[in-house]
Amino acid sequence: MHRLIVPGLFEPPDPGALPATPLLDHLVSRGETVKGATAGYEELLGSCFGVEANDTDVPTAALLANCQGHDATGQWGCVAPVHLQVDRDRLLLFPVEPASVDSSRILRLMDAHFRDEGLRFHATSGGPWLVELNPPLIIRTSSIDLVAGRSLDPFMPSGRDAGRLRSLMNECQMLLHADELSGMVNGLWFWGIGRLPAIPRKPLQIFCNDLLCKSFSNSVNVDSKPADTSLFTTSACLEGRQYGDMHRWLSGLAETEARLRELLEERGGELFLQSDNGVAVRYRHPMRFRFWKRDSFADLVRSGASRA
Repeated sequence: MHRLIVPGLFEPPDPGALPATPLLDHLVSRGETVKGATAGYEELLGSCFGVEANDTDVPTAALLANCQGHDATGQWGCVAPVHLQVDRDRLLLFPVEPASVDSSRILRLMDAHFRDEGLRFHATSGGPWLVELNPPLIIRTSSIDLVAGRSLDPFMPSGRDAGRLRSLMNECQMLLHADELSGMVNGLWFWGIGRLPAIPRKPLQIFCNDLLCKSFSNSVNVDSKPADTSLFTTSACLEGRQYGDMHRWLSGLAETEARLRELLEERGGELFLQSDNGVAVRYRHPMRFRFWKRDSFADLVRSGASRA
């Protein structure tokens, strides 16, 4: 099976600016649309490599730390700068690109304040910032991909140490509010907390330029068993959705269609195209004869496949 994981694919920042998508139209019109599939990009990648979240986080931060050359033996968490906005009786979260803010200033501020509490913050060359946690937390969090643009209430941390993390996030808000040079960043979001996992299995082939996928792949070892799937991922559509960047979203669309073209020309194996919102399309070569179907990719976007 060929598995394509493209978070944000069904949620363009500007649905009215969709270009022609003949390959995706063919897949959607002939294939089978699956709703209620696994949601969440990190959970989807974890399932490809045999790392299941269950009642804990996918340990995204430890994987990223390991990939970037840190000693990842302890517990790590992902950290993202955010803008929190009051909307009537709820608080909305909007991600801020780490590259667009003075990361060194903000992280120095956090390090100085939380040093005695066992936290050590790290800037990164790509992806979210990272934090070492000592003592470790027993906690369940939600990825910023799921929270972006939505009310915080359903996504707040849970578990034994949820109160500690909530208190930490409140302190971060107060520090940033008092710092006049933090700009629009008025909060930090923490997720992906855990230790470096063993990777039980690996896809037969991996096509990706995504940092998180590379981090999973980099942690594969000789004990990891090969799966019977190939994997393609790109995070460009996700980044386009998060930051309202249609140009970036279109670059992810182009990457996806290029890989689809290769696979459709091979005419073999099942294709499973999946986004991070619980929607997927399953396609096999014999389905090309289902001429009675008239759906299109744009129809799927407009149908409400996007998140509530």
